[in-house]
Amino acid sequence: EVRAGGADASCPTCRRPLSDHADVVLEFLAEEWEDVVQDGSWWRRRRHQLDGKPEALVDLERRGRELHAEVARCAARVEAARGRVRDFEQLAATLDRVVPSDAGQPDDLSDHAAALSAARALRQVARELLEHARDRLRDRAASHLVRLTDGRLLGTEVLPSGRVGLIGPEGPLGSSSDDDVAALELALRLAAVELLWTSAQAPSAGFIVGHAFDRLDSAMKLRAASLFSELTRAGLAQVIVVTRGDVVDLVPEAFDGVLELESAPSGGMQLRGVPAGIGSIALRQLPSSLQRSPSA
Repeated sequence: EVRAGGADASCPTCRRPLSDHADVVLEFLAEEWEDVVQDGSWWRRRRHQLDGKPEALVDLERRGRELHAEVARCAARVEAARGRVRDFEQLAATLDRVVPSDAGQPDDLSDHAAALSAARALRQVARELLEHARDRLRDRAASHLVRLTDGRLLGTEVLPSGRVGLIGPEGPLGSSSDDDVAALELALRLAAVELLWTSAQAPSAGFIVGHAFDRLDSAMKLRAASLFSELTRAGLAQVIVVTRGDVVDLVPEAFDGVLELESAPSGGMQLRGVPAGIGSIALRQLPSSLQRSPSA
């Protein structure tokens, strides 16, 4: 209408003649129209992308469920092995009490030797089972490390000092940055929670992530948030991320809900719901017997 009427066209807002302003208004309207067309095209493409899952994604989800089931079976075996370790340790302690330290009678030497040999064998079995359980934990943590660091870290090794070292594509790392150490801490804790959760075949009580998450760089924070979201959809009961909040602004869709800690009008601190996230969270008042005192 403005293009056709030129200087005699009416303003679309106030309906007064545009006269000398016709060209400026026409240029402004053309830019707004271009923005509308571009936004509409983008949303149309996004809608088409989300209309149906690609076959490759369906296959990956099926494979993911199979892998989760396999992890659950392996975790159950680990838990059974841990139970046997406890039984062996108790039996070894009992044998130590039964065998006297001043055994010296010739007739008893063979019996004592057999008991000591059995105790040493049981301790060896216990060490092997514990080592197997640690290997399972390290293997699971390695998969999270690869995911968090986008392949920059591939796993861990136990150093002669007993400390845990990091392994990259070129081999063991001589030194580790603070965000790499944070990624290792997060991967180990997440692996432990996940193995316990899958072995129990039931949702766990939850997993709280704090300082280690904030020590990650921005890219690793985004990958961690995506990983937490996938785990909760797979059945992990709850992941609570305590953070400064920058990652929430970048990927709000990775969170079910957001709470902000702020000063209360009456003093102290309070939680306030923030309009972000794609789900819902509810706050419940703790029983008085479980509440901490203000000075705690």
